[in-house]
Amino acid sequence: MKTRKIILMLMLAFISVVLSIVYVARSNKNINDLSEMSSSIEDYTIRFESDRGFGNDRFDIYSFSLKSRDNLKDFRQKNDELDQIFDNHFETMMVSEQEKNNQIQELKADIEKLKNSKHILYKYIEKDGTKKLYLYDKNTNKGYCMILTI
Repeated sequence: MKTRKIILMLMLAFISVVLSIVYVARSNKNINDLSEMSSSIEDYTIRFESDRGFGNDRFDIYSFSLKSRDNLKDFRQKNDELDQIFDNHFETMMVSEQEKNNQIQELKADIEKLKNSKHILYKYIEKDGTKKLYLYDKNTNKGYCMILTI
């Protein structure tokens, strides 16, 4: 009888440890998605997470605000390149996801409004098959990061 209790307690302890590790790993993943800005980010929220496809395919959108605007040296002023990047990669994905899920419709409108702002700054990163587009309005301290992996 004692042996069964000990085995049961060990199994419960093992399951608790595994679940704790999974929880911590999932929590830290989100800030790692924003690794280029993680030291400056005050607050962030995942606003949209696509259904995962084969392999590591994904399309995620985060909103964020910054505690310091000092780390914006890699950001660029709005230009035609931003429109081309946005239209060719990210808007296409938003339209595609909108057909499956209406949740993104309002978010898409907010992002487009921010993109058309006069005070918008952006940063585009393409690395290892992942494309990230940071949009940030320094007047409102509001930004979005869109991550696309195909």
